[in-house]
Amino acid sequence: MNAMSNMKYCRLMAGLSQREIAEKIGTGRQYYCNIENGRQNTTLVTREKIAGAIGCKAAGLLGDHKEK
Repeated sequence: MNAMSNMKYCRLMAGLSQREIAEKIGTGRQYYCNIENGRQNTTLVTREKIAGAIGCKAAGLLGDHKEK
């Protein structure tokens, strides 16, 4: 499983929409959608914000689902 599909998996398991994550990290839904679908690169800071919004570790967004 790649990092982007893992990000989506973690978000869905948390019961959050793309819009909710985008609002929590202070960006637009389309920008977050592009990140989740691998069309937009992110910084480590942004990944940390996304992880915090989802409620998992940043490493959990990149690796195995068990690292949530």
